[in-house]
Amino acid sequence: MRLTATCLFLFLLSLIARLCPAADSSACAAITDAQRAKLAGYIQKRYNLPESTRIGVHELTFVDESCYRKLEFTSTGAAQPFRVELFASPDLLS
Repeated sequence: MRLTATCLFLFLLSLIARLCPAADSSACAAITDAQRAKLAGYIQKRYNLPESTRIGVHELTFVDESCYRKLEFTSTGAAQPFRVELFASPDLLS
């Protein structure tokens, strides 16, 4: 069920990105340290990670020449490694 919902979300995101006018990725706002901290905090809560686990946020790519971003979240110094990739819309970062 969860895999199906994820696939549907990715399909819809891809469709929306194709329907939106292409943006020059240099015109997209950079992710600030405050936004990275907010996103890391969300991931920590969403996946019930211990407070001692530090989450790093890395920008991987822009999606289809739009301001949508593919982000990678990884743990540092955790007993159990954690890694997840998610997509962020431009309004999420504003």
